[in-house]
Formats: sequence, C-alpha cells, structure tokens
Amino acid sequence: MYYEEALNNWRVGKYLPIDFIDELIFLSNNLQMDIDALATPTNFGAPWGYEIAEGKYIKLTDTQHGAHALSLLYLLEIIGTQCQGSNNITIVDLGSGFGGTIEKIARWYKKRPLRVISVDIPLNLTTAYAFIKATFPNSVCNLIDSEALLKNILESHSLKETQFIFVPTIFSEILKNIKIDILINAHSLSEMSKSSINFYLETFVKKDTNYFIEWNSNNPSKQCGHREIPSNEFPVPSTHKIIHRSPGFLSGRGSRYINTLWKRVS
Repeated sequence: MYYEEALNNWRVGKYLPIDFIDELIFLSNNLQMDIDALATPTNFGAPWGYEIAEGKYIKLTDTQHGAHALSLLYLLEIIGTQCQGSNNITIVDLGSGFGGTIEKIARWYKKRPLRVISVDIPLNLTTAYAFIKATFPNSVCNLIDSEALLKNILESHSLKETQFIFVPTIFSEILKNIKIDILINAHSLSEMSKSSINFYLETFVKKDTNYFIEWNSNNPSKQCGHREIPSNEFPVPSTHKIIHRSPGFLSGRGSRYINTLWKRVS
C-alpha cells in the first residue's frame, strides 16, 4: 500500500527516494510498526515527505529516527524494570541534531518520566528546542546558556513529567558526574577527530553510565576529505563491554554504519 501510494500519488516537492519507500515497507512489514506513528504531530519547519493525511507527513528523516527510537524503547523497557519507585530515567543524546530521535522516544515511551539531555552545538540546539517545544508545548524545556543554570537544573532529582535539557558542548564536563541510564550517539563520533572522540567518551562513558548505544561508521573511509574513525577503534573504557552489534538500518548507509550497544559491567 505505502509503496504504490508514495510512488503514484504523493509527490511533495519532488519524487520520494526509492530507499525511503523501502524503509517504510521494512518498518511496516518486518517490525510491524504503525507507520503513521512516525509522523510528528506538528508540521514544524514545513516538512515534506509521504503525506499520510492532509497536511501530515512522514519526513525522510523519520524512518532513521524511528528505527533508532524503537531500539531505545526496548532498552527503556529493561531499564524501567530495574528502577525503584517513580525514579526517572536519564538519557543523554550526544550530537542530537534537531531532536528527531528524542521526539519519538518522548512521544512513545510513557511508563515513567524521562530526563532527556541533548548535547550539541548551539545552532543545532536552538533548532531542537524550537522543534521539541512545538511538538510538546506544555513540556519543561531548558535551553542552557550558563553553568549556573545547568547545575541548578541538575540538582532536581525527582521528576513528575519528562524534562528536556539542551546543553551546548562547551558545558559537557558539567555532566561528567551525573548518572546516565542511556548515552546515545548517531553518526557523529566517527566523523570527529581522535582527540574529540577521546574527550567525549572520557566525559560520558563512565561508571555511572549504564548503557551506551551508538550508530557509527566501522569503515575507515574518507568522507568529504576526512578519514572516519571506525567504531571498533573507539577508546571505550574497560568498564563497558559490547553486548550487541549489528549492521545499521538505513540501506543507503548500511555499508558504513554499525549499531553497537555497550553495557557497564564494572
């Protein structure tokens, strides 16, 4: 159904890429996902893509973010069974972009409050803040502009509802001592220099980080003049071990990207 309609009926801006249609079919048939759930409730940013209803679209990035969020949902179920009482779960999204993955996590996971911390450059964070606030207008969103504000927010340990915190990378080290249930990185660590990778892994993968899930290149290829760092060369500390590794979801990137899940073991 999606294949025929997308090719023959819905042409928004230009023809939809065949890979995108394949991804919709895969998510629908192989994972039994409700494809309509991929679409963000708001049309923030005038999106285009597969129109599932008048003015409501599945964007080209929604398949990737949806697949990532689905993996995280299974992990959240495991963590949720280990939490005591009404404890919230802390997720740190390193290199969060405009917030496509965390939007789906927050929309789909309802069992307990989440503290979602997005770490990126200020330009991306302002876009992410606007996108998340448009999608969840009544949510608690904090766009960090000082160390004092971040420290004050982090002092609150008990949450009644999901909270979003947008942290510029310059304040990363302030997060070094917080408990992290899930650390996420998608497609950016392997694009960094070795010194940057070392810094972020030393900062975020520590004894108080339970899981680290990442989607990165495991092929030392050159992209735009930069030799990507393979994920199997990441200096993840010995406190964490790989418990799962599989090819990346997107067909167009599957030859380069690997999904790896690390768990704290000591």
